[in-house]
Amino acid sequence: MRAHLASAMTLLLHDLKKTGAPVPLVEESDWQDYPGAESAMLRSSDFTGMGVWIDTGASEAAQIAMLADQVQEWVVELAEPRVTNWPQCPEHPKNHPMAAVANGNTATWVCPKSKRQVSEIGQLAPPA
Repeated sequence: MRAHLASAMTLLLHDLKKTGAPVPLVEESDWQDYPGAESAMLRSSDFTGMGVWIDTGASEAAQIAMLADQVQEWVVELAEPRVTNWPQCPEHPKNHPMAAVANGNTATWVCPKSKRQVSEIGQLAPPA
């Protein structure tokens, strides 16, 4: 896997593992031919897949937030076992997941309702 995507994916894999969410098999793939793109396939336990990619022309924080959105979609749509609320918002655990946002040089998980920053992406703690 290329350097930018590998670096961002490491952060997301950490958050998946720490929160007990399903972890995909990540396969190197050049499916995205957009100039400056780095791409891969995420595979579920049943080997269904979803392509993910980042734009290397974007800031590092934007790359991480972009990938986080796609990994979040994979967890909700394709992961086995199904998880419908990842990562869970600590303020509203039954209502919505957190949103990935690029804040300057940092990519963070925030509550989409209150806009409160909960954690940097790649530093989620296990659920309480």
